[in-house]
Amino acid sequence: MAPRLAVTPAFADCRFDDIDLTDASVPSFEVIGGKIARIRADRLNATGTVLLRGDRFDPTYDHPPPPQPSETLIIAAGMLMCGAKIRGKSSTCAVRISAVAVIFPA
Repeated sequence: MAPRLAVTPAFADCRFDDIDLTDASVPSFEVIGGKIARIRADRLNATGTVLLRGDRFDPTYDHPPPPQPSETLIIAAGMLMCGAKIRGKSSTCAVRISAVAVIFPA
């Protein structure tokens, strides 16, 4: 059964090996700064915003910035979002996304 979250997962200046949101339903999803090896989000259903940013210095953002925001969010091994539905906006400001070298089955 695919995960269905009632709250928005939001992370600031974190390090992750992989984030797997394959077939998940979320209100929104936020990662501000930090480093992620890979994001898998095939068939993600987001009813709101998917925010992947280096920092939160955006006057339209509703929350305060983390104490020491990273200038760049690094996604080292790429991002897979085939068939994802994002009903809000998608923002990838100050993000460095590397190419997916090999696509592993989820």
